[in-house]
Amino acid sequence: MCHYCEQDEIWGEPLEPDEADEEEYQCEWLDETDADDGDDEDEEEEEEDLEQRRCLNRAVHAVQQRYVDEHLCAEHADAVKQDLSEGLGDLLAEAGLEDECEFLSIPLGSDACEYVHPLDMLRPAAEVTECGRPATRAKRVVTTTFLCTPHAVETGYDPPR
Repeated sequence: MCHYCEQDEIWGEPLEPDEADEEEYQCEWLDETDADDGDDEDEEEEEEDLEQRRCLNRAVHAVQQRYVDEHLCAEHADAVKQDLSEGLGDLLAEAGLEDECEFLSIPLGSDACEYVHPLDMLRPAAEVTECGRPATRAKRVVTTTFLCTPHAVETGYDPPR
């Protein structure tokens, strides 16, 4: 494991009272315990399942997490950087999946490249393979999630009292 994997960090701040009252700040928590099991559900059933797993509380904290998302060889680190610069980064940010990322050098041999081509992710899990070459970069991301107090605490954030 690379040394950056041990440097995960969680911090946050309370939302201002007028921000917390806005409709856009609903808790973004999604219960993963009942997540889709791979069955072929129709779109309506999937939407109902998603609605049942969402938290209905208002968000009162902006919680940020910094963690290593994946380890990459030099070739795939360049490919990911290219994808991010060509609009994938904007798409991820709009979807709330990734706020920012940085590529950090790691010692050769500390991890294997975990790159999977985006189109390969559409295949069944059994057919998806990672690159596997020695990684030289760690892609570290920072995400921001708007959460109610119980779910903020569940992430490891210690809200001010």
